Amino acid sequence: VQSSYFEFETGYVASEMIVPCKAYWVKVSSAGKLVFNSNCVGAKTVLLRK
Repeated sequence: VQSSYFEFETGYVASEMIVPCKAYWVKVSSAGKLVFNSNCVGAKTVLLRK
């Protein structure tokens, strides 16, 4: 991970915490997986590609 995690409000802003079931954007240096466990119904693992 090369950056902060960002959420979208009126624009992209750095997030201070990760909240389950909310979407985020992050810059990474290579392909891979970021996996966060939560109790969110329908949660999925997303494969990130550079």
